Amino acid sequence: MARSIKYAPVRLMSSLIFLGLVFSGFFDWVIWHEVPTELALAGIALVIVGAIITVYFGQRDPTVIHH
Repeated sequence: MARSIKYAPVRLMSSLIFLGLVFSGFFDWVIWHEVPTELALAGIALVIVGAIITVYFGQRDPTVIHH
């Protein structure tokens, strides 16, 4: 992950870091059968929507050269 921060745009990496929280909640539910509360589900939904908005509608970095 540290190496990818060097090469990937910040808008993508920040979304992936926050999605780690969503996956940890998912694995908590699958492995330990901890059912998330309504507040946790609302937070998960906000993180997912925020990641989608950031990735698809975020400002493009004109200095990055895409191959």
